[in-house]
Amino acid sequence: MRLLKKMAIALCSVAAIMSTNSSVMAASNAIIDIKDMIIGSTLGYKIVDGEVTKDGFNIFVNTTIPYANEQFLIHGHDVAFNANLYDENIKSEGTNETVDVKYLDSDSIRVAVSNISSDNMFMVPLFVEVTGENPSVEIIGNGGISSQMINLSQETVSDKNIKIKFGEKRNVPIEGEGFLGEVIIDEVVPGALKKPTTVTLNLETNSGVVFDIEKGQQVNLVGTAGFAGTKTVATVTEVIANDQQITIEFPSLDDNDIKGGISIVDIPVKPENRKVGVICDEIFVNVFANDVVQRGVVSEVVDYNVFLNANKKQKFIAGGQSERVKFSIVESVSGSLDDDLDLFVSTEGAQIVNFKEQTVDGINFNAVKNYNGDIVEIVGKMTDDFNSNIANNIELELELLSGVNETGEVIINVEGRNFDKILSLPIGYIENTVSVKNETANLEIGIKEQMAGKIVITESKSNVLEKYDQVIVELEDARENDIRIEDVKVEATNGLTIKHEIMGDYIVIDITRQSATAGEIIVSDMVFTVGQNAPYGTYDVRVSGSAISGKNEDFNGHNFNKAARDAIVVNDFAVLDKKAFVKPQVEVKEVVVEKEVVKEVVKEVVKEVVVEVEKDEVIGVINLEDKIVTRNNTIKELTANPVVTTDNNVLIAVRDIAKVFGLDESDVVFKGIKTIVNGNIEIEQGSDILNIGGFKLKMSNKVINLAGRAYVPVNYMALALGEKIEIENNFNK
Repeated sequence: MRLLKKMAIALCSVAAIMSTNSSVMAASNAIIDIKDMIIGSTLGYKIVDGEVTKDGFNIFVNTTIPYANEQFLIHGHDVAFNANLYDENIKSEGTNETVDVKYLDSDSIRVAVSNISSDNMFMVPLFVEVTGENPSVEIIGNGGISSQMINLSQETVSDKNIKIKFGEKRNVPIEGEGFLGEVIIDEVVPGALKKPTTVTLNLETNSGVVFDIEKGQQVNLVGTAGFAGTKTVATVTEVIANDQQITIEFPSLDDNDIKGGISIVDIPVKPENRKVGVICDEIFVNVFANDVVQRGVVSEVVDYNVFLNANKKQKFIAGGQSERVKFSIVESVSGSLDDDLDLFVSTEGAQIVNFKEQTVDGINFNAVKNYNGDIVEIVGKMTDDFNSNIANNIELELELLSGVNETGEVIINVEGRNFDKILSLPIGYIENTVSVKNETANLEIGIKEQMAGKIVITESKSNVLEKYDQVIVELEDARENDIRIEDVKVEATNGLTIKHEIMGDYIVIDITRQSATAGEIIVSDMVFTVGQNAPYGTYDVRVSGSAISGKNEDFNGHNFNKAARDAIVVNDFAVLDKKAFVKPQVEVKEVVVEKEVVKEVVKEVVKEVVVEVEKDEVIGVINLEDKIVTRNNTIKELTANPVVTTDNNVLIAVRDIAKVFGLDESDVVFKGIKTIVNGNIEIEQGSDILNIGGFKLKMSNKVINLAGRAYVPVNYMALALGEKIEIENNFNK
């Protein structure tokens, strides 16, 4: 197939054709961009084993008027016309059209045409050798032929058949042992590397490194373009100049007549002086091949380091669908990760879900789950396939689900035994689409049908609360503390439609139609009955259900726990007024005493006197880090480490109550799961009720059992005993 290259001139179009290359030209100074060309290349003919063969490089002229007899010149710049090939006229078969091309000198030819019809095309052959850097041919117009300059290359033409460049750099540690980056030998013309090629690489003397290779060893070669798929080796034929220069021999390479490139990779180096290491920031190498010389940076010198990288941040909807994110654990240089190291991957702001065991770059990653089946971290263990000789870029993909209460950023954390610190990478940001506001429900103990409180659930945009999903509103611990929800009014706005039902402690709201614009669900006119035995204190409301969070299952009438796992918590929604609790005070009095005396009875009356004794206030100080309590400058070691809850409350072991508050050990009595202090203060494992002589107070945390020990909130125990306590948390200093 012959493909035309056209260009417009005043009265005709001039085009050039060479083999199967084609481009459209529409400027007065057109270009025929011939890529595979160097100084010495021939156009229009080839010389193979001394034989000259024409291969058809032509200018075509498309006429717009008939030419009876016209002549014009073609002048060459940085090309030489071949006199021996302009030996015959061109005549179209079946016509009397004639094109007569006459060689004038190496720079010029003359073209005479006759009997050319309008809207016809005639061909002018070019047989030239490229002699300079900017080859072109110029049509010198005459008569009906307009002038035209045709450049044969967009770029300056070299006299070299290869070019040398530098590709991907490889980092080398400051100790000096590593591998050089990529050196690329590109063909300028096809076949330039067909014969064996000698390449010399010379490290600059101030680099501080030398080649760590010997004569006869091999260097890896990787092909591109015409050599794509080629993986072969070059042989080291010489190592000289104190190991700073090597010469390698390429084998014969077949590019299938398509220009190709060869990358020299993985050449090992070592420090010239092990005590000094590398003394520069960049390693330069000079490369010599086929009379071409090029200097460039092949490596950068860096410290051992591991860092995290990601291409983009992902948006997460709090309580919405899970999102997949990709990130990389990157070694700055080979050896940054020990080959016996464990990696621990965790997240903040979102939970890892649906992770399957996988091995990446020789590291086996597996999920660690808690007793609920939730993934708490991913552990990566090195296998024998981990390559410590390269700077690894370990890419992981995680599926993350952000809870409804999460805000801010989603962060990936990676820990390792030899890391100076936890590696952290913000991988996404969280958008909160549901908010909850409330009016406090102030309730009285022992009163029926009290109307109080209001809850407003608001979308940030339309369709957040989806049809067929549920919203579940729960007053925590209501029924077990003798509080009942008797009735409630539930309304929706902006196109949202709902229906609701009270089920024990829960108000279950079904979404029957989604909103047109951001809507609200308003829970009001809440009617409560509070029993006589309800503890004083505050009660939270949890807003959950499948409409609130993707972590919650659809409610089926029974699975409240699974349908309400991820909830928006409204703290202190209901308040049961409590009386001020005052520790009983002891009064010291003198009373009437009757004394019997020999000989006579004397009745001695002593006036009643109230004696007020002032004493210094004693404050117990608990040091969480050192596991001690200090009272009156006396330090005692605690039996068990205090526990700090997620809401930053401190729990102490019930065995430490006496030490913390300066009591006698006999003042703390253990009866099964109950603990009785000073005879009138009672707590029970699993309960959040503090009973002080019949006065019930709801604590912010329950008494919990950890590893066989019971723990109680220390601030509530201090309140019951009328004591003060301080906490020193040195971990946060």
